[in-house]
Formats: sequence, C-alpha cells, structure tokens
Amino acid sequence: YSQGPMMSFEFQESYLRTVLAFIGIVDLDIVRVEGLAMGEDAIRSALAHAETRVHNLTRGVVTGRSQGAARAAA
Repeated sequence: YSQGPMMSFEFQESYLRTVLAFIGIVDLDIVRVEGLAMGEDAIRSALAHAETRVHNLTRGVVTGRSQGAARAAA
C-alpha cells in the first residue's frame, strides 16, 4: 500500500524501519512487490519490476557503493 487510498493501512515498512533504526540500521532500500491480487499479468509485472530493482541494488553492493551513498553523492 505505498500509494493511493490504502496507503494509511501500510504498517510493515514503517514498523521495520522503526525497529531497524532502533538498532542503528537506517540506510535502507525497500523493494516492494505490490498488486499481486490483481491477476497473473500483474504478478508477472510486479515480480519483473522487483527483480530489476534488486539487480540494480545488488550491483551497487558488488561495486562497494550502496544506493543511498550513490544518491548522496549525486
């Protein structure tokens, strides 16, 4: 529920961010997979988008630079 009228029902990401921040982990990149109840085409599209996002994020890890650091340097 990252957008739209259902956004107020989102609690997982905010909860995880709060818990992880409490132990000092604040530089997070969230990969959402949404719309899975909207049919097979939506599932394929959401998973493909998430896979691309994960690939882009892990490429930053392999090169020794997180996406957060890359954004800060830009």
